[in-house]
Amino acid sequence: DLDFKSLVELNRQRKTDAKRFGAKSANLGEVAHAAAAGQVADIVVPAGFSIPFFYYRQFIEENKLDEAILEMLGNDRFNHDPVYRKQRLAEMRARLQAAKLNEEFARAIVAKKRLLFGDKGVFARSSTNSEDLPNFSGAGLYTTVPNVRDDAALLEAIKTVWASLWNYEAYEARESFGINHAAVYPAVLVQEGMNAEAAGVLITTNPFDKEDRRSVYVNAKRGLGIRVVEGRRVPEQLLFNPRTAAVRVLTRSGDDTMLTFDERGGVREMKTDTERAVLTDAVVRRLARAALRIERVFGGRDQDIEWLTIGNRIYIVQSRPYVEK
Repeated sequence: DLDFKSLVELNRQRKTDAKRFGAKSANLGEVAHAAAAGQVADIVVPAGFSIPFFYYRQFIEENKLDEAILEMLGNDRFNHDPVYRKQRLAEMRARLQAAKLNEEFARAIVAKKRLLFGDKGVFARSSTNSEDLPNFSGAGLYTTVPNVRDDAALLEAIKTVWASLWNYEAYEARESFGINHAAVYPAVLVQEGMNAEAAGVLITTNPFDKEDRRSVYVNAKRGLGIRVVEGRRVPEQLLFNPRTAAVRVLTRSGDDTMLTFDERGGVREMKTDTERAVLTDAVVRRLARAALRIERVFGGRDQDIEWLTIGNRIYIVQSRPYVEK
């Protein structure tokens, strides 16, 4: 068994694990541990495992891409011409996608996926060492591959996540923060796919009013939350006041479509009802109270939390430090 770590194991040495598996995996392991210990009630963390940075480095070296990456980063035209830079980054992603995976690694991934999930769909998500940081969230910069169902598709999805290290938007964001691109490595979080009825983001403060520190901001959309996280559609937006338990509506979602799992893998768009609210006040209160408990797990630091619901259950799929924009 190669050195992959389950979310159950990613729970006691978060700082150490973040150096090998990225902050996203380590933080989510901490939430899973807190839920199992009863510190955070009324939530579920979907099962998953994380692939450490080591296997990206191995993949790059075995395919002799390390020198190509350094040449690209040191190219004068690349550093001064945005159009050329976008082209070179696209070419680099294509080279990674076409490169060959280590056979032992591929067999271990397939075995781990079958053992944990059988034929269920999974999500492949990035967990780099340059996201979910106290001063740089990196939200939406790297590629998530949803509802991956067969073995070959999972192996391709892992390469897609690795290749997204070189997404143009990710490169530009890191550059603006002075992050050394050559020192950035992606782990991959492989997690059970949950076909959300509603999904979105919680922030354990009011992002619009610095004087209102204790309110909880909730945004939500019907179906899978990919569009909410990527900022592609206006979500339902609400504020919960923990002192009064009042829910204030900021916006309602007028989106008449939602994303759901395709039985063959991936996602599809379907029509949805726009006449009702995405969330009831009761669900908003449950989400907000769970978010405040998660905040305490991380020492009272404001959190930016991704969640989803199926039936009466609340699932947490990410928690990162909230970074004010």
